[in-house]
Amino acid sequence: MSGGKKKGKKLSRKAKRKALKAAAKQARKHPKAAVKVAKVAVNARKTQKQLQKKSGKSGIGAGKVFLIILGVIGLGAVIYAAVQTLRADDELWVADDDDKATS
Repeated sequence: MSGGKKKGKKLSRKAKRKALKAAAKQARKHPKAAVKVAKVAVNARKTQKQLQKKSGKSGIGAGKVFLIILGVIGLGAVIYAAVQTLRADDELWVADDDDKATS
């Protein structure tokens, strides 16, 4: 194949098809080269998988941390509102008069 290895760049589908067509054309011209092309294709797949593993991010980013903190604050606000709504406040209630109730 032409050129050296380019690290960090991914091939588009169109570029992959073009490379495979060129490899197939070479294989038709030189049957012994077909074996070499197959080996190169297998090595390219292995290399691509290794690059994907290396480029994978581990851990959480700043955006996820921000969203988690925002969620915790929101949950706290909901709990606070529920407690304030459901608490027993004697000043809010009007007591029934016992005299009126028995008459």
